[in-house]
Amino acid sequence: MTRQPRAQQKTNDFAQTFVSPQVPPQEIIQQLRGLYDQGAHDVVIEQTMRLLEGFPDSYDTWQLLGAALFATGQDATRVFERASSLRPDQAEAWQNLGVAYLTVGQPEQAAKALTRGLKVVPNSYGLQFHLGAAMESLGHMSAAQAHFRAALAQDRRAEAWVGVGRTCLHLGQIAEARRAMEAALDLEPEAAVALNLLGAIHLMQGDTAQAKARFEQAIAVVPSYAEPHRRLSEILDYTQENEHFDQLAQQYEQSDAASQDRAIYCFALAEAHEQRQEFEAAFRFLSEGNTVQRALIGYEPSQDAALFERVREVAQGIAPLPAGAEVRPIFIVGMPRSGTTLIEQMLSNHSAIAAAGEVPYLGELLAPFLQGADLTQAALAGIRTTYLGQLRRHAADRSLVTDKTPQNFLFVGVIRALFPEAGILHVQRDPGAVCWSNFRKLFSDQRLGYSFDLGDCVAYYRRYRDLMGYWGSEGVHQLRYEQLVAMPEVEVQRILAGLGLDFEPDCTRPQENARSVMTASLRQVRRGIYGGSSDRWKQYAPFIKDAFAPLSLP
Repeated sequence: MTRQPRAQQKTNDFAQTFVSPQVPPQEIIQQLRGLYDQGAHDVVIEQTMRLLEGFPDSYDTWQLLGAALFATGQDATRVFERASSLRPDQAEAWQNLGVAYLTVGQPEQAAKALTRGLKVVPNSYGLQFHLGAAMESLGHMSAAQAHFRAALAQDRRAEAWVGVGRTCLHLGQIAEARRAMEAALDLEPEAAVALNLLGAIHLMQGDTAQAKARFEQAIAVVPSYAEPHRRLSEILDYTQENEHFDQLAQQYEQSDAASQDRAIYCFALAEAHEQRQEFEAAFRFLSEGNTVQRALIGYEPSQDAALFERVREVAQGIAPLPAGAEVRPIFIVGMPRSGTTLIEQMLSNHSAIAAAGEVPYLGELLAPFLQGADLTQAALAGIRTTYLGQLRRHAADRSLVTDKTPQNFLFVGVIRALFPEAGILHVQRDPGAVCWSNFRKLFSDQRLGYSFDLGDCVAYYRRYRDLMGYWGSEGVHQLRYEQLVAMPEVEVQRILAGLGLDFEPDCTRPQENARSVMTASLRQVRRGIYGGSSDRWKQYAPFIKDAFAPLSLP
């Protein structure tokens, strides 16, 4: 007699016991858990649904059904919602619900569920860790870091150190990020994510050799890990024979056509082909990678249109606050990839100016008001105090601090009211160069969803141009990138004079600035000031065709 496989035999046993009214539900659940542990998730889904017909209020059954759905990649949020409603006193229920929401891309709902769970068990590692992940997804980096650190207070795990490190990077805390990644690797020497991020930090600090070694370590641990492959593509030379080029092609072929990995490999291959002057192939990979990424994030241009309208409404009728801060902000704004990083590197070589980098502080503080809250004078005063306190951490002994978050162009009207003493530098660059450079980079920032389509890039650029026209020139120093690279000393003298500072020659040598560079421009600023970059997009003109034609329209 042929012996049945163990899982199938247990399924048959379950079917027989289920119809017997003498068997208590808990015994059946135990049998189902055994099947779940064996990986028979589809069987568990089928049988738990049957069980719930007779016992619709069985918390354990709902939890098991949710776990099985989750294990098979299905949306389990409705199931875990039911479980948490049955037992709101169970932190496990809220954690499972929060993780399920995170998995389907609903971090706001995840945060609500996880916060409910912390009311039950405030010292839960899992709840704190996943709430950190939810806050990170929402862009609330300070809050995310606090939750990751709270998780570490319960259990010092590598994944929590990685979370701390990631948020440190977003907050411009490079040294702290490096310490966090090293702590993660002390716990798990082969943690590929930590190896990759430590490599990225080395790259920010200008240590290409160490960065390369870390990326290669990460790939050795997980050969299919796409991100270190992409980062390697940014520092390797593909003009000569390069075995990594073949690795990229192989990983590309093996990746799912609609996956994040596919998009990453496309951008890496585009870099390699561009170095080889194979522009048609590079454009083909860029087009595919951007198409995949746009679908993954579900970008809707109407959201940006609504945001641009909302920032105008928020700025209307605001009375300026009194000036007089100990630390004076310098906001460097413009389109991403317009030259803001270069300007910050130049200015922060001045003895009176420190650099905060690209920090999320102002956007986080203004987020509730963009969502409908009333921006009263009292609220403005609170934002000013909090922002200046955050900026002061970057000041050291200097009196001026740059915030080079390009997207702050959205808030120029509010900035003038919040910080009358602030300097505002608006960096402009050739529109075609800006739009191409946005399309050319795989941004992780969800706010830059427009960058994954040339038409969306053009539409966004025109919105930006219209908004900057609406804000007007009062208190805004206008700067052309092309003029800066052509006559750096003249342009820097103008900027410094507008800030009330004397010229210092070091400001024309940004490549000698030792500070870490976190943005997509890190390779360029290490080269110093050079011209010609605004014309690079013209190498792709035969493939771009007339996509940039609307840029010349008012």
